[in-house]
Amino acid sequence: MVRNSSSFRRRSAFTLIELLVVIAIIAILIGLLLPAVQKVREAAARSQCSNNLKQIALGLHNYESTYQKLPPPRGTNYPGFTSYRGWMCELLPYVEQDNLKKLMGDTWPGGFFTAYTQSVKTFTCPSDPRNLMSPIGGAGVTSYMGVTGAYSRSSGVPAPFVAGDGLSARDGIMDPGPNNPTGIPATDQALARKRGVVLNSIQDGTSNTLLVGERPPSDDMYWGWWSVSDYDCLLAVVNEVYLNAPTQSNSNPLCVAPGQYSPGDPKYACHVNHFYSMHTGGGMWAMGDASIRFIPYSSQVMRELSTRQGGEVFQNN
Repeated sequence: MVRNSSSFRRRSAFTLIELLVVIAIIAILIGLLLPAVQKVREAAARSQCSNNLKQIALGLHNYESTYQKLPPPRGTNYPGFTSYRGWMCELLPYVEQDNLKKLMGDTWPGGFFTAYTQSVKTFTCPSDPRNLMSPIGGAGVTSYMGVTGAYSRSSGVPAPFVAGDGLSARDGIMDPGPNNPTGIPATDQALARKRGVVLNSIQDGTSNTLLVGERPPSDDMYWGWWSVSDYDCLLAVVNEVYLNAPTQSNSNPLCVAPGQYSPGDPKYACHVNHFYSMHTGGGMWAMGDASIRFIPYSSQVMRELSTRQGGEVFQNN
């Protein structure tokens, strides 16, 4: 029997309303999924950031085991403020960067000005959306800063804290020592190489003392070089040295004066003066015992945590 074509059912196309409903449902599903995907990405980035800090902290411990002290915070070449070849240069062999350290060499300048252009993945936080592995400034950068102590100011510091020298704090694990270059290269190198804290001298306990924290490089990548020292990979918790304007009326979040642990944004130059991270609500910190903690911006004990022998009594939150 031949079926008449007129007996077949016709399939009707989607109506405009049905199509709009489908598009709306897809849009809702995407809107629900995107935050979840972003949370997963941030969790992965935060985990990698924590791992980076762990490697840095363990590297510092291994260095201390080898040399019976931590690396000189301002490095082995010069004992003065914000000098080339800071502590991260000495850390390179302990974070699987032996070849980069060999390229740099042990004498000044050696291959420093070739090596310092290289990026080190362990030194950068993946939560930073910028491409820190190809920085615009020509030098490799870091997201991590050694903690020099509580106050950089040289007077007017509340008890029981110790005043800094006007350039840096001096009571933390990464105490850079006095800013006293002689101008004689051999003498300066000898002064620089003697510096570095011994871990068992930390009277407040290594688990209660900050070692390394987060601060993203500045937007122009001028501050944050892993190969230098003060304000590149060293910083006080309460900082009153303003390498950039201490306030910017258009900054969001607002800049703080003095610079203290609080939210920041690298596109505003004034935020280079304090610890902050690209994570939400706080930042990752390596403690003196190489443990890693996430500390919220609301913490009220950052000054106490930053000193190595202040004897402060506090509730560690």
